[in-house]
Amino acid sequence: MKEEDVLKAGMGEEFHLNISETAKRVFKGLKRIRFLNKLRLTVNMMRQVKAHYERYPGIPEGFEKWRLQTVAMFEEANSKIAK
Repeated sequence: MKEEDVLKAGMGEEFHLNISETAKRVFKGLKRIRFLNKLRLTVNMMRQVKAHYERYPGIPEGFEKWRLQTVAMFEEANSKIAK
């Protein structure tokens, strides 16, 4: 992956590659498969976190449940990425 692809992924933007460019990157990426897998997990979790924060409760009664979901989400993220 190029630095600009990582930046786009981190910002939640989509990026597309043509077949030949994808093939080149796959072969280069085989050497970095562990890093790429963690990057994929991170991007997916970033999307989940963003969606979760968009559901921030509008009333105080819903906050504690939301907060507990937040804690669980980050604990899951840490356990998956820290491996």
